[in-house]
Formats: sequence, structure tokens, C-alpha cells
Amino acid sequence: MTARAGWLAIGLLVALPSLGVGFFGDDLRAVLVLEGRVVGARWTDAVGGPPAAIDSTQGTLTPWWAEEEAVARPWRPLTAASLALDHAVYGRDARGYHLTNGLLFALAVLLAAACFRELARGRRGIAVLAALVFALDEAHATAIAQPTARHALLGGALALGAWLTRRRPWASLGLLAMALGASELAAPVALWIAIDARLRGRSLRAAAPALALGLGAPLLTAALGRGELAPLEAGGALWVRLPVLAGALLAPVRPERLLEAEGGGMLAMGCALLVVLFAALARPALREPGARFSALALAAHLPWLALGPPSSVSLFLASVPAAYLVAATVRVYARGGVEARVLAGALLAVHLVLAPALVLRTTSRMAERVAWQERAAASIPRLPGARVLLLTSPADVDADLPLRVLLESPRPAGVWLMSLSLESHGLWHPDAGSIALSGELLRRPIERGMRAAAPRVGEVSRRGALEVTIEEVAPTHVARVAIRVDGTTPERLWLLARDGDRYAPVALPEETGAVTLPRADERARAQP
Repeated sequence: MTARAGWLAIGLLVALPSLGVGFFGDDLRAVLVLEGRVVGARWTDAVGGPPAAIDSTQGTLTPWWAEEEAVARPWRPLTAASLALDHAVYGRDARGYHLTNGLLFALAVLLAAACFRELARGRRGIAVLAALVFALDEAHATAIAQPTARHALLGGALALGAWLTRRRPWASLGLLAMALGASELAAPVALWIAIDARLRGRSLRAAAPALALGLGAPLLTAALGRGELAPLEAGGALWVRLPVLAGALLAPVRPERLLEAEGGGMLAMGCALLVVLFAALARPALREPGARFSALALAAHLPWLALGPPSSVSLFLASVPAAYLVAATVRVYARGGVEARVLAGALLAVHLVLAPALVLRTTSRMAERVAWQERAAASIPRLPGARVLLLTSPADVDADLPLRVLLESPRPAGVWLMSLSLESHGLWHPDAGSIALSGELLRRPIERGMRAAAPRVGEVSRRGALEVTIEEVAPTHVARVAIRVDGTTPERLWLLARDGDRYAPVALPEETGAVTLPRADERARAQP
């Protein structure tokens, strides 16, 4: 009982810094949906959802440069129900949502520790070390700190329960079904059950129902246009994306840090080398049954890592077997000579010293980003019934701002964010060296719906009442556009451009309606 309380306490301690983060990203959309302010959306759309008008007026949640249908609709009703319950209890107090995430993470740590005890078969040191490696991994920071990313926590905890109860088929199937209702990322646990059966010399017949449920459900929802699994499209990026994600599983680093870096080819080669080196180091540990199971279970996650979003959230469940492999490898080298012990100490330092520091740094930067967004939103004039168009430079795009402004009161009639970069908003307009989309392979529905071609002169884009016509294109950005908003008088249209930490009003010329986007200086680009 004391050990269980200890693992729960460690999970809560790791999650504690996230209480001050607030809402960001999809959290803002979820609150709008749960408040009934997204027309046509139901509570089940709180986790993802269709592009829809705000307050039945004009303006959508989709950026103006994206295709209308470019929003994925993941089917995660259990996660959506948990968010709806949080909203009923806490309203807009983000701390309550973060508390729920912290409790779910603590439960996942407790269940992972139980899995490690079973895999270790009495080797207490491996089980404890594996649980610590899992609990302190920076890859979990986003899932903990973002309420809408809790699908990984909830689905992961239920999936671990399904594996722990695998000798009771009906209980295991029920928990697996609930896990898939929380997140499609739980599907590989069905393969865990089959792998365990084969390693124990048992027939796969007993694992057949779990395999049918675990593999069939996410493929069916993907075929129906729900979920985030993407079909294979063309060669080019698998050799880039997969080594990066696999490397992130073996080191306490969020893959976003790597996916946002330049020089994709060299980075992918480095991550591939890391994976090969770790495989060579872990080979002696594979004599132990738990390590063999973990290696095969980790391999079972590779298709999901390739087909799903390239983010740390997708690694949550896969990091369970990865943590056990790290612990088993450390144990092997800790019993060797001086050089082997130095290697074991280095692995321990990376996972037990560097990882917590990275978790704190990541959580702090998330909180800083939310604080900046709140300051920027507070600087925007409030005028009931107004329509707000936010102009931002290529380096400063922040798609959360329209959602944050829409949450304010008095509410505006419509809000748009306009970035005039040729490579707007990170993954959506990647360059040739992009890690995530190089070769146009394995893209999510939201990515496949983004325009691949650069904007051109004369092109017209519409979002609700907003119409944008491109008039001039510079080498790196759209330099000049003509703006028209249907049924809006000039005094009801607020045109604001980013100026450092604020948004300053921009006059819209009455003759042409054309606007030149100001370029941000280096000081303005240094936002969190």
C-alpha cells in the first residue's frame, strides 16, 4: 500500500507545475464548444471537431489559408465526456482541468509500475527504475499540461489496465474498448496481449478478440473520416519521421524539439544512429523475458507512430516498454567493469537528472506562452459586435489568439488571424527541409487539407464574411493584400498588427482596402 501511495505521489509531483499553465491550443476551442458557441458542434467535438461558424455569424476556427475541410475529427467520446464534466464543475478555471490531468497521470504511473513489477518477475530494482524513467520523461509534458491532450493519459491508463487484466478476457476487452473510446493510441496494447501470449507459449486464439477490437476500431474510424490515422501517400519522409520519433522514445526529449529543427536529413541520420547504438547496448539485456517483451511491444507501436501525429502525445503509451528497456540495459551495465558502470551512470543521469529539468523548462515555457497570449488579447480593443482581423508577421504567427479573443466578453462578432508567410504556422506550410512533411508522407487529415502551393498574386481566399485578395508576393511572404468584410462598416472592423508584445490598430485605406503587413523586428520576434 505504501509503494502504491508513493507512485501516486510521484505522479502528482511531476504534474504539479502544470497547474499554472492555463488553457492553450485546442483547450481554447474545447471551451468554446462546451459553452455552445460553435454552431453545429456537439460536446463530442470538444476534442477536435469540424470547422464551424462562431455564434452563427461569420468567421471560422480554420485559418484563412487552409482548406475548409482541413480539420481532423478524432473520435474520442470518453475524453470529450471527461472535458465536459470538468467544464460543468470548473467552468473556465483551468486549474481544475489540470488537476484532472494530474490525477490521470498519477494513475498511469501507478499502473505502469504494476506492469513493470510483473515484467521484472521479482527484480525489484529494474521495476523501480523503469517506473522512474517513465514518470520523469519530458515527452509526457504536453499530455500532462494540456487538458485536451489528456486522451493519451486516459487512454493510456485504461490500456495499461487492459494489459494487466489480460488473463480475465472480458474485463480486459471492456477496458480496451474504453481505452479506444478515449484515444486511438491505445490500439497497440492489443498487440501487447498477443505478444505476451506467444512468449508464454500460448495460442493466439485467446488474444483474437483483443486483436480484432484493437486493430479494427481505429482503422474503421479512420475509414469513416474520424481519428488521426493517415494513409501512406508517397515515399520520402518515413526515413525522417520514424527515426526521430523512435529516438525520442529512448531519450527524455519531446520530439517537437527535434521536429521543429532545421536540417532534417542530418537530424534523422543522427536519431537513427542513436536507435542503432541503443539497440546494440540493449542486446545483452534481451536475454531477460521482460526485456524481450518490451522490445517487441515497442516495435508494435512503430506503425502508429508513423501513421499518427508526430508529437510527444503519441509517445505516451509507447514509452512504457521503452522505459523498461532502458532500466534493463542500465542493470546489465551496472554489474560490469568500470567502463560499463560509467555507461550505466550516464544513462541514469540522462533519464533521472536531465529529464526532470527538461520537464520544468517545458512547463515554464508553456506558462510563459499562455501569459503572452493573455497580454496580447487584453491589448485588443473591446467593441461588442465588432469584427477583428489580426495581422501577424511570418515569425510571430499564433493561431491561439483568435480563440482567446473569442472567449473574452463582450464577444466580437468574428475574429480572424492572418499570417502572410509563405510557410505559415509551422507544419502547415513546411519548406523542403521539413521533418514532418518532407515527401508529403503520412500526413494527418489536418495537414493534408493545407494548401501545398505558395500563395500567388490574384488568389482569393474566403473565411465566412472575410475575403482576402493577394496583390503582391515577396520572396518570403505575402507583402500586400486587399481585405473586404461583408456587411461591416469601417467603425466595426478592427484591423490590428503585431507590435512587439501588443497588437496596434492599422488604418484600412478607403480607396483600395489594401494593407501591407508590417515586418517584425528582432525584438518583436523574441516572444516566448
